[in-house]
Amino acid sequence: MAIEYAPYEYFFRFFSYIILTSTFISNLALAEPESVNLEPMPADLEMEFALSALPDALRADASVYLLDPKQGYKLARKGKGTLERLVERTVWEWAQYRDDIYIPLCYDAN
Repeated sequence: MAIEYAPYEYFFRFFSYIILTSTFISNLALAEPESVNLEPMPADLEMEFALSALPDALRADASVYLLDPKQGYKLARKGKGTLERLVERTVWEWAQYRDDIYIPLCYDAN
């Protein structure tokens, strides 16, 4: 024998599902990231690695940002052009798996 629901019961079931789902998703969004203790790279090494994202001919005019793990990225060298370099470090979402990811990135302000 099939269970029959009154029309308003479908609405309440659907509404309850929406409320529970949105509560779950909002709790995920508000979750605090795990603390990541990144060790600073030696400044010369980090600058050289950041510049490696460019061909030799463009490196002289490039700006370079270095990461201070406590304060974020800071401009270490102001370039003449619009190219900016940095070394991306481990993303906090991945910190529980790896803390040794280094990626040289190059951005053009234009």
